[in-house]
Amino acid sequence: MQTEHEILSFSSAAELEHEMNKGTGFQLLCLDIVMPDKSGMDLALEVRERNEKIGILFVSGSTEYLLEGYEARPIQYLLKPVDREQLEKALRTALRLWQRPETVTIREGRKTCVLALSDILYVESINHGSRFHLEKEDLFSGLHCPR
Repeated sequence: MQTEHEILSFSSAAELEHEMNKGTGFQLLCLDIVMPDKSGMDLALEVRERNEKIGILFVSGSTEYLLEGYEARPIQYLLKPVDREQLEKALRTALRLWQRPETVTIREGRKTCVLALSDILYVESINHGSRFHLEKEDLFSGLHCPR
């Protein structure tokens, strides 16, 4: 599976906070614990209070904050120097946990329908088929896509 990402680098917590306050969305934050203006730990705890969906990966040269770090519910706490295999494993975990799709695509023959997951109340299995009960439509059955 290939996933396209944009990587941004910041030299301080203040720079990252400024970008987040401008509305830039992030899916994963790789935070050092020791930063010039605010610790990565403090930043992570503040981010976690505002947003449960952002993945957090700590990178540190110290085990001092290891136990405290789990208050921010990070994906991993990696020690410097970072082992490539551990980093890869942590990034795969981040993708699995935080990269949830927002739509589901249903294909049958030449027909395709894309539904927003937020519109689906529940899916029912009937006679080897599926019936989608949607928020805005009474019922979606087969591939007669709602408008």
